[in-house]
Amino acid sequence: MPAAIQNDANACALAEWLMGAGKGTQNMIFLTFGTGMGSGLILNGQLYAGTNDLGGEVGHLRLAENGPVGFGKAGSFEGFCSGGGIAQLAKSIVTEKLKKGFQVGFCPEIENTGNLTAKSVAEAAIAGDPMA
Repeated sequence: MPAAIQNDANACALAEWLMGAGKGTQNMIFLTFGTGMGSGLILNGQLYAGTNDLGGEVGHLRLAENGPVGFGKAGSFEGFCSGGGIAQLAKSIVTEKLKKGFQVGFCPEIENTGNLTAKSVAEAAIAGDPMA
């Protein structure tokens, strides 16, 4: 059986386009959120890779002058949406709140802000913590 190697976002875009939510469309985007942020693009009924196979790398777009760092760029889409970026935002916000005397249930001490992760923030949010 023929096989091909592809990055995760492009492979997922192809799978969704062929068999999932994008089936029957001519144009779609598949977004991946994890340690980084990527996407796969289907344009005019085919996978779009771009000139250097970087066509769907939307995580590198800068959304703000400042913000969490993703792939070396402060304020990038990846910085705001990735697990690492969410942890950076949490550390910054929680540190600021604790310095101002606010209580943060999921991280009561500044010394613990280095242990914050996207998972710990999500768990606190699910548990109803308004700061999360």
